[in-house]
Amino acid sequence: MTSTQMRMVFFQNSLCLRLITGILVLLGVVAFSPEIRAQSQVPEGPSPLLPVNYVGTAAPSEWDSELQQFNSSEFDSGNIAWMMASGIACLFLLTPGLLLFYCGLLKTRGVATVMIRYLGVVAVLSMAWVLWIYCLGFSRNSNSHDVLDSERITATAVGRNPMNRILGNSSNLGFGGLDSQLKNDRPTYPLRRPDEKIPHLLFMLCQLLFFTSVPVPLLVALHGRITWAPLAAGAVLWGTLVYAPTVYFVWGSGSLGTVLDSAGALPAHVSLGFSALVAAIFMSRAPRCEDGTESSRRTVLLGLGVVFFWSGSLFWNASRSMTVDGYAMNAFVVTHFAACGGLIGWCGADWMIRGKLGLVSLCIGPFVGLVSIASGSSYVAPQSAILIGLLSSAIACLAYTSVKKRFPRNSMAIVCVLHVVGGVLGIMLTGVFATASVAGLDRSGNPIGGLVEGDLTRPFNQALAAFFAAGLAVFGTLAIVLIFLFINSVRRKVSAHSADAAPMIRH
Repeated sequence: MTSTQMRMVFFQNSLCLRLITGILVLLGVVAFSPEIRAQSQVPEGPSPLLPVNYVGTAAPSEWDSELQQFNSSEFDSGNIAWMMASGIACLFLLTPGLLLFYCGLLKTRGVATVMIRYLGVVAVLSMAWVLWIYCLGFSRNSNSHDVLDSERITATAVGRNPMNRILGNSSNLGFGGLDSQLKNDRPTYPLRRPDEKIPHLLFMLCQLLFFTSVPVPLLVALHGRITWAPLAAGAVLWGTLVYAPTVYFVWGSGSLGTVLDSAGALPAHVSLGFSALVAAIFMSRAPRCEDGTESSRRTVLLGLGVVFFWSGSLFWNASRSMTVDGYAMNAFVVTHFAACGGLIGWCGADWMIRGKLGLVSLCIGPFVGLVSIASGSSYVAPQSAILIGLLSSAIACLAYTSVKKRFPRNSMAIVCVLHVVGGVLGIMLTGVFATASVAGLDRSGNPIGGLVEGDLTRPFNQALAAFFAAGLAVFGTLAIVLIFLFINSVRRKVSAHSADAAPMIRH
């Protein structure tokens, strides 16, 4: 290889990395410089923890009782420990579980390499989360579902824009105003209000660790086709264009606040599945899927992956109430029984289709059951969870078998089936089996029930939310694919120009 060719290879592999690094550094300087200047003006005195609006002035003593987010004595140590355990479970159970599961299912080589590379992707995603993704997804306005009746939110309140119904505002880039501020002698929250028994930083970190586990299936399926830097860039773009708007609609602004989605079926599974569908259309030469034969290596990876994912889902689903209470206990129990129902449903459908059972069915079935219960873990009873797992996994098995016959070499199609079928059916069945004895009351004081309790509009709202998440994922992923196609076309032109100029350089 000539020196010119070596320079071109280095340029092609480091172009995306340079672009990511430059954007992150620039946004970091822009986002953090105002706060650094403001902190340098804080006078020495008894109150260094001043809200952003009052930096540079002496805070009256009566304000201290209002700053609940800054008062550690108000926090509950049990809830803090529970949420910290949930965050650890996302990082060390959910993420490795997805990595191992899909490495075994998609016959991906170099599992250790995939996991180590993903650590770099986690770091890049964390920086993007700090700078802009969190505020775009969790900004609050007058429509936010966590707004209390006693809280007056007007158009002039800090960090709120009641007319913004699509994406969160950019006034809180770089965690600006993360904790509560004072407005009219009462605390206000420009970003999503967590439970007041836990710090806002802890809520933010748990959401981040869950977010870093979401794009794992896409990255595993693309391993070997795309280098590390484009993978990281694609993950950041996906989080900005797909994940953040979906989270804003479901958990942030409350525009789809009536949808029942406890643990993130819409921003995680439905969005991920339809993004994989777009990738499957544009990438016909994806890594080859497993052809149905079972090997010891594949079985070990699948078994470890589903065990890790099962354990992490128990923690994550149960922590969605942000307190250690009866809701957390119900979500814990419901998640386990849905996974068991998924195993039985998949094995039964697989036996009727093929006339035999395999170890792979024992791994994929619980996985689909866990995907299907993500939306309803805080709204359905254990008996309903078993039905949700059974129905979702049985239908997913039929779709999985059909897709593998028609697209045997496209791993993205397999990712699409497992998450789309499990996620969408989970959303719909939650609207059917939700019960007020588990879900409680909504903001207006009305019992939260599904179709079985006479609420005929609930399945319609669930279907509308799934349709929105699917459309956003399709268009957002299509935009990302077009961006990468444009970059590749530019790189080809540069490579062709350098190749033409190479003979002249050698002479």
